[in-house]
Amino acid sequence: MTPGRAGAGVLALAIGVWAALFASGRWGRSDPAEVLEWLVPAACAASMLGAAVAGIACRAEIWSAARAPGKRAWLLIGAAVAMALFARLALVPATERLYYDEHTYLQLARGIAAEGRASVASYGVLRNGIYHCEIGSYSHWSLGWPTALAAGFRLTGVARWTGRAMNLVLSLSSAILVALVAALLFPGARVCVAAAAIYACLPANQIWSRTSVSEVFAAFAAILAVMSAALFARSPNRRLGWLLAVSAALAAEARNETILLLPVCALMVLALGGRKPLAAAVRPGIAAVVLLWPQAAHLGYISRSYDANQVAGSGFSIGYVPGNLASVVQYLRGEPLLLAAIVLAVIGTSHARMGGSAWPLWAWLVGALLAPMVHFGGSYAFPGGERFALAWLPALSLAAACGLYAFHHSIAPHLPRWLPAAGWSLLYVAVLWTAGSHAVREDLKMAVPRRDLAFLRESLRSIPRDGVVVSSDPPAVIAEGHSTVFLTWAGAEADRLNRLAREHAGKLYYFESPSSSPRQWPDGPACHQRVMSFFRAEPVARESSPDGVRVLYRLRNPG
Repeated sequence: MTPGRAGAGVLALAIGVWAALFASGRWGRSDPAEVLEWLVPAACAASMLGAAVAGIACRAEIWSAARAPGKRAWLLIGAAVAMALFARLALVPATERLYYDEHTYLQLARGIAAEGRASVASYGVLRNGIYHCEIGSYSHWSLGWPTALAAGFRLTGVARWTGRAMNLVLSLSSAILVALVAALLFPGARVCVAAAAIYACLPANQIWSRTSVSEVFAAFAAILAVMSAALFARSPNRRLGWLLAVSAALAAEARNETILLLPVCALMVLALGGRKPLAAAVRPGIAAVVLLWPQAAHLGYISRSYDANQVAGSGFSIGYVPGNLASVVQYLRGEPLLLAAIVLAVIGTSHARMGGSAWPLWAWLVGALLAPMVHFGGSYAFPGGERFALAWLPALSLAAACGLYAFHHSIAPHLPRWLPAAGWSLLYVAVLWTAGSHAVREDLKMAVPRRDLAFLRESLRSIPRDGVVVSSDPPAVIAEGHSTVFLTWAGAEADRLNRLAREHAGKLYYFESPSSSPRQWPDGPACHQRVMSFFRAEPVARESSPDGVRVLYRLRNPG
């Protein structure tokens, strides 16, 4: 057997093991949750460490690609990124925008940092500032971002601002990576500069870079994977092969549905390198699939029950595409800047000067757009659903940059030399300003949960640090530095209420608000009634508003 056939056989075997692990997680009789909550974060950490090491090992190839646009281009890119940073700090509020997903990411990261495991707490305790998940469950959350955030916590300490600071850095770094991909795909410095500037100023990037959501990290990982594929196609050596393997694995771990972007990386290698890198791509492919074995079990396991609409048992189905695409169209109606970028993208990728790199770029754009579309949670109609656009904005920005280059090339000869540069600079500043204003308007959608959280933060100051809060939103309470118990866990059995009364006598509290009402859970009202009838509830803080009533009760033991 030739080495090429042997490698292809090993790759097929690795894919077969991946499919078997998915099937075991999906249909197996055993419950792998206790293993997955340790294994999946460890696999994500291995991918991150591998990407960092491989990036250092491949610094010569990366530096060679970066030098192609020239120093002037990088000065312009640096200026554009610096202006975007200033605009975001000055105009875009750093706050929660996705209730209560961001709190869950913080809580998962806290668990990974403190205990090495990812579990959504039903009973989470903070002892001397050290978090411990007493009772929890393995949930559907992708663990790439919580694992990265846990690493941030180990450096900065546990703080709400850590995730926002990391996302700000990741978003601006993504603009630089987009410029690097542009340098690999298209000749000329202007496309690189335009790609970085467009990506940095688009409103969705501005808004979500000031939050703790996972999509910013997922976009960064996806761009890194595409850049690695382009580098490998250009020079298929072992170092770049390892960088491609670990970055592709990291991209697939960043969001549950982004595993569908792996074929895009394969297409990028094939389109840019032809048949030459195919033999060298076998080993990186094997490495990537092996790194993703834990993710296979994760995807299989969560697909057992994570499909609220019941269209497909796994949560993935072509049946979701029409509704999710309709939500994209509805979203784009209120985004004129994105519509303009799409028009530029069509012009740019159909322009004769763009050469043969246009179709892999479109493959990246379409693949990134459709990846959330086949998942039941990919609708832009969800609160904060526009964050899914971050997956395809890198490819759109690069395609739009090609259109801007073509447009500039057609008008520049007829204008004074200084006029186009001045015009683009003024347009860039105007877009940055518009994005900041847009951010404030979008934030109003979350006014009620934000008022709930403000009340929770204020009222928790009046209770002891070792107090335990019963709540319908445990991650929000943990994010504020207090121990917590999930209402539907506590109120499910009398024995649990007795345990709480015994262990936390005089230090047990109950929080209720419009956005964390027990009515949002099927068994919530019954658990609420059981808790309120078992304890004597005394209001510690209360607030009435048009949205509803917010109350923090102190639960005293019966008798």
